[in-house]
Amino acid sequence: MHASVLAGMLDGTLAHTPDADEVVEIEPPWDNAFVRTRGTAAALRYMLAAPAARELAAHRFDLGFDMIGSRLNGLFLARLGVGRIIGGPWGWRPPPRAAPAHVIAGILDMARVAGIEDLPPCAPRVFLSAEERRRGEELWSQVPATGSVARRRIVVAPAGSYPYKRWPTESFVEVIRRLATRPDVALAVVGGADTVEAARAIVACGGPVLDLAGRCSLRETFAITATADLVFGNSNMVWHVGGACDVPAVIVLPAAYDSADEHAATWGYPSSIVLGRRPSHPDVYSPAEVVSVLDEVLARLPPPICLG
Repeated sequence: MHASVLAGMLDGTLAHTPDADEVVEIEPPWDNAFVRTRGTAAALRYMLAAPAARELAAHRFDLGFDMIGSRLNGLFLARLGVGRIIGGPWGWRPPPRAAPAHVIAGILDMARVAGIEDLPPCAPRVFLSAEERRRGEELWSQVPATGSVARRRIVVAPAGSYPYKRWPTESFVEVIRRLATRPDVALAVVGGADTVEAARAIVACGGPVLDLAGRCSLRETFAITATADLVFGNSNMVWHVGGACDVPAVIVLPAAYDSADEHAATWGYPSSIVLGRRPSHPDVYSPAEVVSVLDEVLARLPPPICLG
């Protein structure tokens, strides 16, 4: 059976996956913040006239998954002539679960509807080449030196899809100011263009902090995360890359999230700690509280490695 993966604006996310014969990257003008002109009219023009749409239709796919579940996604799969659609407003759907589950469990349920039973664990997966991992090591070697060459590597990820979903930049600054006094840590701030200002404020704390915000490709961000000891940040993509690479994380939620427990159950991983509002802690975590948690987590990590 020919397996082909259709992916929109993934910038190489699925590179090196052993599960697909082909990866096709497209730039549809819906569910995609990186395309300037969006809307229903732009979407219909893309579906009917874009070369990528015509080329994909020529594949004559037997099966398509609508992972996002939007009407435009379902319409696009129908326009491609997909024989059977699973998910979305018009496709076959898995039976509803009796209790809330992790978001990935719902995606695996869609695979079961298609008759697929040999499924991976309920976690994301990222496949890095040996060269990419070497690039991650190279980036870590650029962290400013301290008195110790044996340091635990912490990826700092202050990005968030919307401002109200981000723990305040000044809170990150306060945490990093305290962490930067430790001789046994190396810190790297990652993220896209929307994190550049936050990264500058964090790096201004001084100490062993490397500013990579807006300076790395997506795959390089994957590599530096995969070769880290800990992820610290907002609820964002870097957290999930860490989950794919078995890197523990401390995630801080702002007031926009009502339940840290619910968020952890839906998006988290066994090695994650999600700090936010819950019955036992009704307020957003303060920088001092987060530093205390990070100190405890760092104490439990394996001995630090030597940076060349």
